[in-house]
Amino acid sequence: MVGTDGAVSVNGALAGRIAVYGFADGAQLTAEGGNRYAPVDGAQPAAAAGAIHQGALESSNQDVIGGSLQLVLMQRQAEMMEKAVAMFSNDLDKTASEDLPRVQ
Repeated sequence: MVGTDGAVSVNGALAGRIAVYGFADGAQLTAEGGNRYAPVDGAQPAAAAGAIHQGALESSNQDVIGGSLQLVLMQRQAEMMEKAVAMFSNDLDKTASEDLPRVQ
């Protein structure tokens, strides 16, 4: 069970504690993309006010539609690269079999 203060208990015994932290100033963070941030110059988070609710669902930080679109685009790019490599390989094979024997 999880209490609103972050206390995690198992069979009535305290098993651990969840804490909520934050940064006082948003300038202490740099964006890494995809809703991810990193502290700047060793900035340390401080305990923040908040409550924890057992059973509450948090929404995902990933856009399903955007992620699927990126996956399709990457697959198409991989297919194009595969075709380019195959064409290069065929041209190289042709050169090796037709042109190199004529070199003196």
